[in-house]
Amino acid sequence: MNIAIFGDSFANGETGGEPKLNHAGLTQYLFDDGHFVVNFSRQGNTMDGMLDDYPFHLRQNEHLKFDIALVFQTENSRSTPDWINHIKSGMSVKEVDVHMSKDYYGELLKSQE
Repeated sequence: MNIAIFGDSFANGETGGEPKLNHAGLTQYLFDDGHFVVNFSRQGNTMDGMLDDYPFHLRQNEHLKFDIALVFQTENSRSTPDWINHIKSGMSVKEVDVHMSKDYYGELLKSQE
């Protein structure tokens, strides 16, 4: 199976606090199981960054014919201005997280059309 991975440091593997990977994490496990895997995740990536990365990398790599894309969601609060504006509007932290997650997954879905 051809697999694409998107996300932040959680999707990127184990760094141990260093700028290099100590272990490729899920990418390595999937590779060891015989899959072809390309990990497009980036350390410190945001939700907006992933929404940019996802369609761009899939479009640029159509020749790889990915069977599945695994997307790791990061903390909504990394989109700091949006998060703060929702909190200031009177939404609870849980409401903000639910609202921003729904928007995020809606945008991912649109980028597949």
